[in-house]
Amino acid sequence: MPVHIALIGRSPEPILTGFYHYGSVNRLYLLHSPNNEQDKFADKARDVQRKLAAAGFGGVHLQEIDAFDMRSIINAILSIAEVENPPFYINITGGTNMMAGAACAASFFVGAKAYYVQEKSATGNSQYRVIELAVPNIPYFRELSKSELSVLKALDKLGGICTNPELKYRLGISPQTLSYHIKELETKALIEIGGSELRPRSSYTEAGISDRRVKIIKMTNAGRLVLRWTKP
Repeated sequence: MPVHIALIGRSPEPILTGFYHYGSVNRLYLLHSPNNEQDKFADKARDVQRKLAAAGFGGVHLQEIDAFDMRSIINAILSIAEVENPPFYINITGGTNMMAGAACAASFFVGAKAYYVQEKSATGNSQYRVIELAVPNIPYFRELSKSELSVLKALDKLGGICTNPELKYRLGISPQTLSYHIKELETKALIEIGGSELRPRSSYTEAGISDRRVKIIKMTNAGRLVLRWTKP
């Protein structure tokens, strides 16, 4: 059964609407900021927890985050993904704009289905509908190995674009090992492989590379995003 993650805002209705819309739920994590003078977000999270418990669902977990720290929000979601099994659903409706943006980014990392709940008024009554967002469905966070992350880091230090001999020299690994990691990263759309190119011999003198006809490896925007936010 899916694990749901939701952001606490001023109203609990989007959370309850999303919860009941998808029916079968294993656990629900509510991300909320601390209480302040204007809004009692922690109290609202506990209120949702009590309502669902009264309806017979006891799998609600509360997690406090910094509503204005994107990394804090993303890491909170990544931490949940580390201990839970997919599929994941993330309700981005509540909370600050920063929370919504971070939740969208996190859905990309963990391969979650992101959605928001839109409120529509009809003849004085509030109606809600669930709208799913188009985000990549490959769980990069779970699938990216330490070796693949090392290749991405090396590529980033080389300016995000280099040749396979340059990358091999930088990492100090065999051509076969590098070829395997490159193929995996290309499958995940984190890098792109260009055609052969004849580079000036002078650019290889320092590295001791004799083969001047090489493949061009380029980091994609997805690769940059994953590298910036994936925890070591």
